[in-house]
Amino acid sequence: MSEYERIGGGTFWKPLAEGDQIEGLYRGKELREGGQYGPQDVATIELRGGDLKLVTVKAGLKSSFESSALTPGKIVKIIYLGKQKNPRTGRTFDAFEVFARTADAPTAAQQAAKARVEAAGIETEDVPF
Repeated sequence: MSEYERIGGGTFWKPLAEGDQIEGLYRGKELREGGQYGPQDVATIELRGGDLKLVTVKAGLKSSFESSALTPGKIVKIIYLGKQKNPRTGRTFDAFEVFARTADAPTAAQQAAKARVEAAGIETEDVPF
């Protein structure tokens, strides 16, 4: 069934400690009605193995998920920075760092591996970077 795209499902990602992170294919966000906390934007991230994770787009993520740099189909990495206090309001919120790249762009680790292989004089045509 590889020609089909999975619809729905997934479990919520709940970071517990500073540094917790999630990385995968950003499939988009939608407004979910009802639930314990009322209507909420929820983003869907497809992990490398195909599992779906749902991310509640809280205040600390809102501007990143509304940015034109983050569009469905990009690889997104979200890192939990822990609880922080808004200096203007004094309210505590969950803070995050968000990174995005195109799905076909090589990662820094892939670029470094390719450079090492090429430096060793190995032909890289058939090596999947």
